Amino acid sequence: NHQINTYIDNLRTEQKKIAIWGASHQGFTLAATADLKHKIEFIIDSAPFKQGKYAPVSHIPIVSPEKAKQTKIDAIIIVAPSYSAEIARQIRMEFSNNIEISILKMHYLEILE
Repeated sequence: NHQINTYIDNLRTEQKKIAIWGASHQGFTLAATADLKHKIEFIIDSAPFKQGKYAPVSHIPIVSPEKAKQTKIDAIIIVAPSYSAEIARQIRMEFSNNIEISILKMHYLEILE
């Protein structure tokens, strides 16, 4: 959590808006244990049944990729191990080119160029 919080705090110092992609147990655990409630805008997830709800413990809203595209986001942290590459491709194709993309790996954060 230290690396995640340092990364997010650095982005916030630059006035950047941050989202997590992945409303799963990994995303929920990260949001709760890293205390991200007031640090990120929302959690993005493609599953319609998750959208419009809130993450347990952190109460961060869960939104669709379409809604996320309508909001100015500067950085997205992907927390969906099985789908990370696919999600990164989707972000690069459908979102602003200026979005910083990172992927939470098992024990570290990988920031994509």
